[in-house]
Amino acid sequence: MPDYQLSLAIGKDGQNARLSARLTGWRIDIKSETQLEEEEAYEKVDWAEGEWVVDPDTGEQVWQPAEGGPAISAEDWAAGSEDEEDEVEESAEVEEAETEVEESAGVQEAETEVEESAEVEEVKE
Repeated sequence: MPDYQLSLAIGKDGQNARLSARLTGWRIDIKSETQLEEEEAYEKVDWAEGEWVVDPDTGEQVWQPAEGGPAISAEDWAAGSEDEEDEVEESAEVEEAETEVEESAGVQEAETEVEESAEVEEVKE
């Protein structure tokens, strides 16, 4: 619901929400549009499972993946993030180029259809 109507839906001390839940027998979750957008953005994030630990040999902080495998240093982690950002930028550029090609193809198809319909009209006359 829109942010400006949130207090109206909840009611004084939650009275409207409680009454709605009691009448329908359902659990009522009232969320603003802003809250929904934040939750959706949070769900789209790719989370790594593991923990940051201190390597007893080097004293360096490393990421230990939950599924096992080698630990990754903070420097390697940061370098990997930069590589991923570069990949995201490159894929965005590729998608943009593909969209431009598709749009130009669509324009060409539309022009062809217009030309064909003009030819059909000429034949009819």
